Amino acid sequence: MTQELAELLLKQPPTTVVDLVMTANGVKTGSEVCKGVDKELEKLIAKIGLVFEMEGGCYTIAKSKEDIRKRGTDSISRGRWFGIPECCIKNYQGKDKEDLQKRLSLEELKMMERGENVPDEFYLGAMGYIPHGMKCQPTLERGIKTRALLEGIDPRLWTKFRDFHIRRRLVEYGGEIKSWRKTK
Repeated sequence: MTQELAELLLKQPPTTVVDLVMTANGVKTGSEVCKGVDKELEKLIAKIGLVFEMEGGCYTIAKSKEDIRKRGTDSISRGRWFGIPECCIKNYQGKDKEDLQKRLSLEELKMMERGENVPDEFYLGAMGYIPHGMKCQPTLERGIKTRALLEGIDPRLWTKFRDFHIRRRLVEYGGEIKSWRKTK
């Protein structure tokens, strides 16, 4: 069953896989996947033991229909539904998203310039929201737990996510290049 599940998951985009695995394992109450009708995704959702509702080209996915109804509409209840740490939800309130992203990117660049390492699991944990800071422990813990879940199904799931999302981001900032130069 696990091998069959892994093969089905590997056919999906890495972010969809992470959303499904986090939801199925209670890291978050639910997920939203916007991609239009996808019968393969629907089969996978059922195979994992989740349910969905389709609305406006997006799948709302959770363990139960009751959980889907809990998603709420305000940013606090939605943040909790997505499993976002309270510290990050609180930091987001009343602030401009672009300003938060710029501040976080600047913090990340400064860390890299100082030679500090941002664990790959941090980026995994932060998927879908803006952490309150680059050293947010709950975000890191969320990523560590999710990585273990992905690797528990099949290590290729973690590798695919890491290569597609994390390594590309590091190269954009030059972080990978700087660290490579230091080791050569």
